[in-house]
Amino acid sequence: MHGHPRVLCLHGRHQTAVIFQDRLARLRRSDIRLDLVFVDGPAEVVTDAGDVLRGWTPEGSEDDWCLGEDVLQRAWAELGPFDGVLGFSEGARAAHVFCRLHASQTTEPPVFGLRFAIFAGGLPAKAGAGGAICPQRLNIPSIHFASASDPVVSLATCTQLAEAFHGARLEMHEDGHVFPQKREQLDALANFLSSMPPRESVLEVPAGCMLSGEEQQEEVEALQEMLCVDGELVRLGEGANSLACAFRRRGIFGFSLTSWISSAVQMRCCLVYSAF
Repeated sequence: MHGHPRVLCLHGRHQTAVIFQDRLARLRRSDIRLDLVFVDGPAEVVTDAGDVLRGWTPEGSEDDWCLGEDVLQRAWAELGPFDGVLGFSEGARAAHVFCRLHASQTTEPPVFGLRFAIFAGGLPAKAGAGGAICPQRLNIPSIHFASASDPVVSLATCTQLAEAFHGARLEMHEDGHVFPQKREQLDALANFLSSMPPRESVLEVPAGCMLSGEEQQEEVEALQEMLCVDGELVRLGEGANSLACAFRRRGIFGFSLTSWISSAVQMRCCLVYSAF
């Protein structure tokens, strides 16, 4: 599925990555072409039957996101970059944290280039989770599936999460606490995804950013010339001391993250290899 939007999928509490993958079977079999990547939450959750499942925060400590943030950052570094994030129930709260990490741009390596977010039965993150520095409302395009018959997460709570995003789309369904995958919801999701603009290739460094110096400009141009013979260098964003790019090249399978540091100008570029 390389070349389709790559989406980080975050399960709910009392689930695992494998269980969530199975529960999104209709989405995975649909005409919506997504490269879905599933990861386990960091906290062990033991059921009454003694089964060990996963969650995103330790039992009784829903405000403790240290381990959860670490998993999300490692997922980006080892499995990314991601075009989008998808979260259900407590996984929606983790997805909200992930969006906040993207907005704060304080992580190492930086989380750049997130283009959309998908939520179902979503719990909003508490204040402070995902970095103390982030906008009150996030500019990441988002779609939120909510049900008035959800016995776990109320419609008001789902709406509260939607209100944390500018221009959020709220889609109602009647199936309770599930990630809905009937034709109506899949069509709504497909319509939402079709409105996402494609990534723009890096053709030049915008004036006024941290790479405006002549020497830095020459180094970036040299980097593009070396790498972009049969691919493209995609700009994900920049922080105070870093530029994050993705090099997309036909025929490369798998994802790896490397760092390149120019000793001459102390400019750091994170190169993320993917395929399209």
